[in-house]
Amino acid sequence: MKCLIAGALSLLLVHAAAGHTARADTIPFDQASAYLEEITTLEASFTQTVDGIPEQGKLYLHRPGRLRLEYGSEGALVIAANGALLVFDPRSNRNPSRYSVNSTPLGILLDDDVDLRSGILVASRSQTEDGITVLRAQDPNNPQHGHIELWFSDNPIGLRGWSIVDRTGTEIQMALTDIKLGHELPRRIFNLRDAAEQYATK
Repeated sequence: MKCLIAGALSLLLVHAAAGHTARADTIPFDQASAYLEEITTLEASFTQTVDGIPEQGKLYLHRPGRLRLEYGSEGALVIAANGALLVFDPRSNRNPSRYSVNSTPLGILLDDDVDLRSGILVASRSQTEDGITVLRAQDPNNPQHGHIELWFSDNPIGLRGWSIVDRTGTEIQMALTDIKLGHELPRRIFNLRDAAEQYATK
């Protein structure tokens, strides 16, 4: 379940190589910040890729602070809420693994104030050959937590996924499709207790 921990830590987007340099038409920091802070809810299908192995599922995001990843074939579940990140693995008889959201790079995306404008969080900016702007961000006070690369399309601006490298060096790419913004999501789908009770009966 290492990939879930880091992903709750792509086949559909071209991932930016380290050697790419920023071009004049990359999305400005302030525009990316404003876009993320305006997101209230986001629902999408995802393809997560780890070590070349894809896994598909559904993503539900309610900013700030809440995230739900439902993995199709494995029946696994990741929920972030109330500052906690829980990983449920139906193949395991153990209780769900629990982490602090802020101990993972996902804390940057789920934070109420995604301040990319100051440049404090942003370590680099680049662009893929397909015109995807890649903003790499990390907590400057805790670089050991890893980093996240946010993928943005332009005209109009849109979040198309992200890549996370955790403290162990594991990389997870999360590409989003069928994105829906701004519609109401049931609060119960982010309820940690309900999820724990559901998986306890499996």
